[in-house]
Amino acid sequence: MEAALTKVDKTFDRLQAALKRSRQQAKESTARAFTESRQALQDGRTHLFQGRGAVTTHRTVAERGKSMPPTGGMGQMAVAMKKCVADIVNSTLLPENVKVIKTVTTEISSEAVSHVEKALAEVAQVKVIKRATTAISSEAVSSVEAQARVKVTGAELAELMTHVAASGYFSTPLPSRRLASGNFGPRVLNQGDGGRLEGAVFQFHKKCGRHIALSNNQKTAERRQSGRDGGIVVTRQPMKPSRLYEVHVDEIGSLTGWDMLVGATSADPNNTTTTFPSYAWGWTSAVVFSWGYLSVHGAEKRSNVGDKLGDQPKGSRVGVMLDDRQRLHLYINGEHQGQAGTTVSQPCFALFDVRGPYRKITALPLRKV
Repeated sequence: MEAALTKVDKTFDRLQAALKRSRQQAKESTARAFTESRQALQDGRTHLFQGRGAVTTHRTVAERGKSMPPTGGMGQMAVAMKKCVADIVNSTLLPENVKVIKTVTTEISSEAVSHVEKALAEVAQVKVIKRATTAISSEAVSSVEAQARVKVTGAELAELMTHVAASGYFSTPLPSRRLASGNFGPRVLNQGDGGRLEGAVFQFHKKCGRHIALSNNQKTAERRQSGRDGGIVVTRQPMKPSRLYEVHVDEIGSLTGWDMLVGATSADPNNTTTTFPSYAWGWTSAVVFSWGYLSVHGAEKRSNVGDKLGDQPKGSRVGVMLDDRQRLHLYINGEHQGQAGTTVSQPCFALFDVRGPYRKITALPLRKV
């Protein structure tokens, strides 16, 4: 899909360049024709003024000669003068090399026409033209699966749909599919479900750990140096019930020994007095999932809910969801892992502690679960 869109961009660039060249050629041709016409008119005007002076002078001489009595050779002189005047009058007409151009036509070379036609033909072969208004139908997804000859599981297809939605090329809802994990499997919120695709990707708050650099309009968080401290990021807005706040693991480093910490905190980052600790683990204002353990407002408990947080590779998806009873649930790659078994004070903010091998994460669109 990205290759097709790139091809569209290049084709339109070539088309725009061709049109720009044609427009420039037309502009130059018009200006040249206008200059030639104006020069021709000026030359004709000058010639007319010169002829007018000659006619006036010779006509006066002829009239004086005509008024004299035609004695002797005066009659012959009068005839000769009349002929001279007639020749002068005829000579005042515009010369043959002076042409008045009434219309200006611009000719576009056949090479330019062929280039434009070829560009349009290439564009016609690409179905996705309007990035902001084109949706991927279920038939298109089936066609891609058939052409690739790869069996895609429900979870993998849902992940693919998530990344396509996160790319920002499409604003209309994508086809929804429940995962095989049960009622807690995430799905895209469609019109038929009583809503629409949440679409908007949540942002991280600018207040974050000291080793974190935010980019992509505060949707991407990246560690500036390896380690396990100073990697906390939280959502800019409070969590909404039944919405999955999910991130994509963009980059993995060589450092091992720690997992990513995921949870929620009641500490409002918009409050100027709020400060973040070096580690999310043990934070008294947060409920945090970890590999084999759970931190509830600073108290450590044994739990297997986050057992898969310790070995997630690049491309994985990790997220949390707050249900209607204010209980926090953990999701990994779209699959429900379990819940914290305790409530979280409201309002609360989704929390991600980027540390250890995890170097870079990006927020994904909100989804209803």
